[in-house]
Amino acid sequence: MEEKKAIQAIQVKIEKLALLSETKQFNIWQKETALTLINIYAESDKRIKSFEEIQSYQHFGFTGIDRFPEAKQEAEALLKSLITNITDFGIIRSDSKSESGGLNINVNQHNSQNQSTTVIVNFELIIESLKFGLSGSQIEELKEILESNREPNEMKRSFVEKIKSFGSDVSSNILANLLTNPQVYEQLGGMI
Repeated sequence: MEEKKAIQAIQVKIEKLALLSETKQFNIWQKETALTLINIYAESDKRIKSFEEIQSYQHFGFTGIDRFPEAKQEAEALLKSLITNITDFGIIRSDSKSESGGLNINVNQHNSQNQSTTVIVNFELIIESLKFGLSGSQIEELKEILESNREPNEMKRSFVEKIKSFGSDVSSNILANLLTNPQVYEQLGGMI
């Protein structure tokens, strides 16, 4: 079951890759895809390092180099080979992922059928999504708000205003990274 979800997540990334038309889009897509691969494998996995080393750039000096088409081909070939490997051998992790940093939260829903749902929030996933979507100075600004002695409602309002001030693209990217993470949409799929 885990393999099926990993393959689906990689296939979605391949479909998004086909829609890209420029280097800037590729670079954003590559970072988002690396986060997905980290959740399938482990952060220090050589397959992820290989994926991150694919370079798409434009240089219009004397030679006029544009590596965007080659980068797309390399990324697609690598992702397709990962799918083939998962299909043939399952998910083989070179390093085991750390389970520390996770927080278990029990959410009980009561109705005539008396259902219970367990949600696992992995703070490492949230931190990685924030690091991907925010600059270092933006993270520091958010830390200052969280470390202030304000009331919770005031702190929440300040936090939301600060994130809005970073621009809608930043909030959208962070939310998209969280929601497209296989661990998250696996949980959401069962709840929706």
